Amino acid sequence: MKTTVYTVDATTPMLIHSTSFGSQTIYIQATTQDVHIGGSNVSAAVGLDVAKNTTTQLFLDEQETLYALAATGTATVKVLSPSNS
Repeated sequence: MKTTVYTVDATTPMLIHSTSFGSQTIYIQATTQDVHIGGSNVSAAVGLDVAKNTTTQLFLDEQETLYALAATGTATVKVLSPSNS
């Protein structure tokens, strides 16, 4: 497993993970404030919420992408994923 840390803002969705081959289970943690996750069109209205200091487990199918957007300002997001991703 490997951990990648991202800083995301509240205006432009940032790509935080993609799967190039095979399905993967990943873990996401918002460490500084709540974030919204989803596709490239993620927003407060259509994204899933990840609350500050909680860990969310996600299953991503092959060829999927995941974006994040801070609730306000900027947020730090940690992603734990398989080493071969």
